[in-house]
Amino acid sequence: MTREEFLQGLNEALDGNMDASAIRENLNYYNEYINEEVKKGKTEQQVVDTLGDPWAIAQTLLEADENGADGGAAAGSRLHSAGSSYGTYMKNEEGRVFEIPWWKKALFILAVVLVMVVIVSFVAGVIRILAPILIPLLIAMLIIRLIGGSGSQR
Repeated sequence: MTREEFLQGLNEALDGNMDASAIRENLNYYNEYINEEVKKGKTEQQVVDTLGDPWAIAQTLLEADENGADGGAAAGSRLHSAGSSYGTYMKNEEGRVFEIPWWKKALFILAVVLVMVVIVSFVAGVIRILAPILIPLLIAMLIIRLIGGSGSQR
């Protein structure tokens, strides 16, 4: 998707749902955002892909506008700053974009660490139980092999 397609899609999604000045403000905001990212070295395609679906952004802007935010562009700014610092954006089955909050990611990492600790504890417990049996058995097998091996060489 190109910049023009993205901005056109955003315009179509907002048209009739938001006043014309707020739509212009949001289109200008996203156009400037794309320009800034391109100046930082990204391609226009990369920036538009990072932004995601213009219809999902329009939905977020409309919800923010209904909740009394200072124009949609302010909500868009919060959306991108959250995405760049804490949030991860995903698409669900219907193609809608949603953000995974930082605390859910932290909880997932904690769960993974906990599972790893349980597995290591279990393996250590099994080794602790079997070591008094296996070590003498292995030593005995080594001695038998050495004694049996040296007798066959004569």
